[in-house]
Amino acid sequence: MGNNSSTERRLDIFEKNTVDIAVTGVWGAGKSSLVNALRGLSDFDEGAARTGVPQTTMEPMCYPHPIFPNVRIWDLPGIGAPRFEEKEYLEKVNYSQYDLFIIVACHCFTTYDTQLSRKIQKMKKRFYYVWSKMDVNIKIEKRKPDFNEKETLQKIRTDCFHNLRRAGISSPDIFLISVWDQDKYDFLLLLRTLENDINELRKCILRPEVLQDSEKRSHDREP
Repeated sequence: MGNNSSTERRLDIFEKNTVDIAVTGVWGAGKSSLVNALRGLSDFDEGAARTGVPQTTMEPMCYPHPIFPNVRIWDLPGIGAPRFEEKEYLEKVNYSQYDLFIIVACHCFTTYDTQLSRKIQKMKKRFYYVWSKMDVNIKIEKRKPDFNEKETLQKIRTDCFHNLRRAGISSPDIFLISVWDQDKYDFLLLLRTLENDINELRKCILRPEVLQDSEKRSHDREP
C-alpha cells in the first residue's frame, strides 16, 4: 500500500505545469514589497503588487517570475487579518498547491510564524524565514548609545533561529533583508538560494515536456 501511495504522489507531481512559490506571513510584514523585489520591480512600477498601510492583498495574487518560465510567485493575504484568521487561513489560500514558501516577518516573532512553519514542515515542503525591514530595525537600534550593527544582526538572526528551533524546525533557512537596501544584508543571498531551489523544483515537479520547453524559453531569454 505504501508503494502505491508513493507512485500516486509521483504521478501527481509530474502532472504539474508550474512551480508555485507562496509569499506568506502576518499582515504588514512587507510581503507584497518582497514579491516586487523578487521580480526586479519597485513598489511603484507598472505590474507591481499593490502595497500600502491598509491591507491591500485580499486574495492570493499570482505573478510570473521574471526569469523562469512556468514559475509563479504568489502574494498571499496576511495571516491574522479579520478575513484571514489562523484557523481558516490555510484552507482559504489553498496552501497545498504551493511548492515552496517564504514566510515574511518583521519586528517580532509571532505565534503565526510558529503555526505556519509547523504546517509547512508537516507538508514536507521547504520554506524560508525572511526577516524584512532591516533598514527600519537598524534605524531604531542606532538610537542606542552602544549600537553595533554586526551585533544587532547577529542577535536578530540568533533569535529567529532559536524561535524556529523551539517550533520544531531543525535547520531553518533565515534571511535578513531590506527591499530598499538590496545590496546589504541577505537579499542577494536570498535571490541566489531561490534560483537554485527553483532549478531543482523545476526538475522534480514539471512534466518532462513542460520542463524542456521551459528550459528552451529560459535559454532564449539569455543575452
